[in-house]
Amino acid sequence: MNTVDLLVDAVIVPEAVRLAEEFVGSYGELGYGRESDWPVSRAQLKGLLQIASNEPEQLVNFADHQAEKARRGEQSGGRSRRIQPENPKEAFWKLIKEIVQGDPQRKRWSLEKLRRECVPPEFQPASGETSQAKKEREAKLREWERQWNREVFPVFFRTFVNHFLYLMEVRRPREKSSSKGR
Repeated sequence: MNTVDLLVDAVIVPEAVRLAEEFVGSYGELGYGRESDWPVSRAQLKGLLQIASNEPEQLVNFADHQAEKARRGEQSGGRSRRIQPENPKEAFWKLIKEIVQGDPQRKRWSLEKLRRECVPPEFQPASGETSQAKKEREAKLREWERQWNREVFPVFFRTFVNHFLYLMEVRRPREKSSSKGR
């Protein structure tokens, strides 16, 4: 069993579930009655999953772009049911960015922090290392990081998105069914 397999069960899935629950718990009292009122659309979630799988290094740019769109929509008087001081749509994408790269001021868990903790010893700087050896080690480290992102990001974000969707669905008010046969 490799390191990533162990991380999935021990860290990645529990963190994805915790972060989805934390977000929905913070913004769930808005009582999203319709899916169109959710802080993020299914199409955006599909885009998030697609980028996490194919281009994980672009996730921060995607989150920034989505947050900017949410900010512009808020400023232009778009539909807003804001109760919190922060726009939930913008907060969602801010969370995605923090999940990917962390927030040094908040010292929260992030995929970046987890990746740094998982770097194999052979990629650690060695004393007396020549500049050529350092360049080679750093190139191998960058390749290892890209591979790690391609393995871990899709698993994390699939779990996060699926749990987010589940939580949003269970918070939706159920439609009243008509009682036939009374």
